[in-house]
Amino acid sequence: MKQLNLQKGKTVVDLGCGDGKVLRFFEKEFWIKWVWYDVNSFAILWWKFLNKILNTKVRLIQWNFFDNDISSYDYIYIYLMPSVMEDVEKFVFKNKKPEAIVIVNSFPFPNKKPFKVIGGKIYLYK
Repeated sequence: MKQLNLQKGKTVVDLGCGDGKVLRFFEKEFWIKWVWYDVNSFAILWWKFLNKILNTKVRLIQWNFFDNDISSYDYIYIYLMPSVMEDVEKFVFKNKKPEAIVIVNSFPFPNKKPFKVIGGKIYLYK
């Protein structure tokens, strides 16, 4: 992940549930402002609790990301199952700002070609 060369102080949105490791890593390594959307209320409560313990500033929002504006983010991080990637791809490329970089972990978009692949599993799109 360090090979991404992300710019400090930029904003990132994480679309979907995860275990939080990536959020904490990016915040610590790159001093990036994170927002995390998820519909899973248990995951949101759990990460709000961990945020307090770990003294992290990651902002967690319980909401379906398909219903949110992602046009202000510099980076969009996605680690979702292949079965939803086509819908996510359509949503992201319709709604992201032109210069935003999309970081996809493990399951690439079915219709877009990445401009870079890192370690065979991190796909970068513009």
